Order: sequence, then structure tokens, then C-alpha cells
Amino acid sequence: MPDFPIIVGHGLEEYELHLLEYWIEAERIGSVQKHTSMPDSPPNTARLNVFSRARLQDVRELLDWFVPVLLISGRDADIPKAYLDLGVCAIHKLPASDEPILLPPLSLPAIQGACFVISDSQVFRTQLRQVLRFAGRQARMDFSSVEDIAQVLAVIDEWPELILIDVDSERVDVVSLFYRLEKILRERPYLRARNQMLICKDFDLPGLDLIKLRPLLAPHAKRIFHPAEALLAIIESMLCFPGPPGQDSFQPARNMQEILYGDDRGNPGRIFPFAYFKKSWGAIRRMAPFQELVSILSAREGSGLAIKS
Repeated sequence: MPDFPIIVGHGLEEYELHLLEYWIEAERIGSVQKHTSMPDSPPNTARLNVFSRARLQDVRELLDWFVPVLLISGRDADIPKAYLDLGVCAIHKLPASDEPILLPPLSLPAIQGACFVISDSQVFRTQLRQVLRFAGRQARMDFSSVEDIAQVLAVIDEWPELILIDVDSERVDVVSLFYRLEKILRERPYLRARNQMLICKDFDLPGLDLIKLRPLLAPHAKRIFHPAEALLAIIESMLCFPGPPGQDSFQPARNMQEILYGDDRGNPGRIFPFAYFKKSWGAIRRMAPFQELVSILSAREGSGLAIKS
């Protein structure tokens, strides 16, 4: 059985509420729980829960329960910055009447792997938890010391798909953590090929001297990311990328001039990658709720730091 995000309506007109109902019906969700007020306990994500007119306080409470939230915004409604400040990431703005209707899936992908996150920032942790769950990954963030992480990594067979380390963290001694990680990988060298590490830092904050730490960081990463870039990297790699083309050799489509007079005499349409297009369309739908976030993050200034060429 799939899990579902909690649907939260914001600024929806009456006809948009009807569109939401048709959307749910078309997805053949089955049992749907509609709420007019907040329940006393976290909603069961094994069924679709809809809060068509939730308040900001309701959204805060849902996020505090660690459940995935999909905010559906009316086409004429402004999205308050307060939602973003809470860590809401999946925001789908309904299209205007002259725009194509693109609706994201209402179910969440099955969990495909785990990602370890070491960060003190509550908003960043909430953002990561939301994005990773929509990408079908489990975010593990319950680490409070180097020993916590080391004990897990020293025994597990399935190395996490991604280890994200925010070097602004204070609960975990980041320098000691890198030494312990390197020690574990020396003891279990077959896991080194699976090690993907995303290191990030808010460069507006004081902290470790990353230039001096280059020798320690270089074996694990080529770059230090700003937190906004880290989110963009996860969205692009885990939500946007549909996988390799379905054919061994994929060539871009030709224009009419090339079809009529070019050297390539192949039949028109013979290289159109239908399987790849279907994969791409699935990725486009998965990405739909993150367009607002991507636009906001892409507009922020905050470039990373290269640590090796």
C-alpha cells in the first residue's frame, strides 16, 4: 500500500476545490479523510488526508508530526513566506485558465533507500525531510554525537545512499566525524564506492575554516554546497532525473530541413524515445510541486566552495 502526503489547501476558490475533488477521484485513491479541524494525533499517511482550508498553525503542527505535506495553492493566491519559513517544500500552484493542467501524483513513491542527515538547523532538517520523502527516501536525523553515527555505519550492510553533513552543526563534532568515517571506510573498503557525501555550509555564518580542512574533506567531496544548493542538488538528482534513455543510442530530434535534405536518411520518428519520454513525464509530474521552491532557491545568492579541482 502506498503512503500519501497530507493535502493542505491554501486560498482555493470553490471551483478549485471541485478540481481537487476530481483530481482525487481520477487518481482512484479510495478512502479519503477530509478534515475541517486538526486531529489530536498525526494523520495516518496510509490514507489520503485533506485539509482544504488549513491555517498556518495547522501546517506547523503537521510538520512537527514529521508527516509529508503537499500545499495546494489557488491560482490567484499569494504564497506567504511564512510557509517557506516553516520548511514547506511541496507547493503546487493551480494553473491559470490559459495554462495546461499539470497535476502531480497524489501518492508517494515507496522508500528506496536511506539518507543520513547531520544538521542542527530545524528548518533545513524539515526541508530535507520533506524533499527526501517525496523522492522516496527515508531521512535519518536522530544523531546527536559522532558515536551515534559511527556505531550505525560500522555495522550496517546497506550504506546510506547519501550522507549530508552540515558543517555548521554543533551537536556533532564534524571534524571528529570525518576522521571516524575515514576509519570506518578503511576497515570496510568495499563500502567506499557507495559513499556519497554532500557537505554544506551557510557561508554567512561563522564557523570552521574550510580552507584549512581541505585535506580532510577532499577525499569525500569536490565542493562545499550552500544549503540552498544542497536542496537543489537533491531535487534535481532524486526527483527530476528520470533515468537513462530507454535506447542504447539516443539522438535529438531533427528539424524539417534536416529530415528533408540532411545526410541522415533515417525514417522520421525512428529515434523518438517514447520510453524515455514516459520516464521524463513521470519526472515532470514529480517535480511539479517543487517548481516554486526551485525558483526561490535558484534566485538566492550563495555559491559553494570548490575544495579540489
